[in-house]
Amino acid sequence: MQSDGLQCVYLDIETWYPYPGTGGAENLPQPETFDLATLARRQKLLAAHPWAKDPRRCAIRFLTINVGGVIRTHDMFEGPIPDDIRALLGSGPIAGHNLDFDLNVLLRYDCELALEVFDTMLAARLLGLGLSRENLDYLDGVDGADAFLEDSNPADNALDTVVHRYLGVAIPKEIAKLGGSDWSRRDLSELHRRYVRWDVEHLPHLHAVLGGELAGNNLSECFAERMEFLPNLLTIKMNGIPVNRERCLTDREDVQKQKSAVREEIRSMFSFFRPEVPKSRRKKGRRIRSAGGRVIL
Repeated sequence: MQSDGLQCVYLDIETWYPYPGTGGAENLPQPETFDLATLARRQKLLAAHPWAKDPRRCAIRFLTINVGGVIRTHDMFEGPIPDDIRALLGSGPIAGHNLDFDLNVLLRYDCELALEVFDTMLAARLLGLGLSRENLDYLDGVDGADAFLEDSNPADNALDTVVHRYLGVAIPKEIAKLGGSDWSRRDLSELHRRYVRWDVEHLPHLHAVLGGELAGNNLSECFAERMEFLPNLLTIKMNGIPVNRERCLTDREDVQKQKSAVREEIRSMFSFFRPEVPKSRRKKGRRIRSAGGRVIL
């Protein structure tokens, strides 16, 4: 995607949240759903903190961009986001996988973001909408479904899965499971840095292929509307929806009065109606028999 001669900025971030007892984390909140022992085990396994994927709480470790085939990774432990990267994010357009998360986090870093965006994860979701393991047998001969015929789980839209589905490129096995790493560690290996680069390396080609798939399935307009709404959605997530409390309470009282008036009107219209009592709830009267044993009442 290009706009007014600007090159698309392909973006990805790796995020983290401090474990209890790590430097400066003594007073930071921790998730109530995880006890300290469970968090300690996750930390020992070098796994990401549960809140590392919470856009309201996490911090960025690596910010990686691919512009014109040149990949650049900035380590936030070495300083704030450089001004030239901020400028690129503001000029855009921006493409990435799960931009709903990435852009939401970047807004917390006071980044001005371009309004023109393309989320490859949302595009993949739209193209595979309604598909699952159970209905793959019905796709033989269906136009536009070739990418899913050899897919073990068409509902999986993780980046490595989508890249393999549409580009036929498999993520190297040695870095495949590093996405869930604890990115706060300072002793990250070269494999971790390869993983960071892999995330944006294939985004340009994936962007082009998904754009063609959307057009071929007459979904471009639908997808464009969703992308136009994304900046507004992020604003709502950051700031909430403005509410006039006094007006809200007044409207609520008015609605309650209207409901009561309508309820009474309906009751008066059907005041003659008496529903039949179910047999199970009818009172059984005592039978009175004659001297000969015949029921007379």
